[in-house]
Amino acid sequence: MENNKVNEKIKEIKIEHGLRKEIMAQLNTTYPTVKSALMFRSNTQLAERIRAYALTHGGIVVESAAL
Repeated sequence: MENNKVNEKIKEIKIEHGLRKEIMAQLNTTYPTVKSALMFRSNTQLAERIRAYALTHGGIVVESAAL
């Protein structure tokens, strides 16, 4: 059986926990929504706003190899 995820990259935005709480308050959303957006698991307008907010407030995009 072939594993199609061998060369796949995992991309996410790393932020401080305090910024996560700030995003939840500023954008009136929940922890799971923020986590999903920062891990690029969702692609809604809200997710795009969350990622933009995180990046303009010190977030860093990190890519790593899938396991």
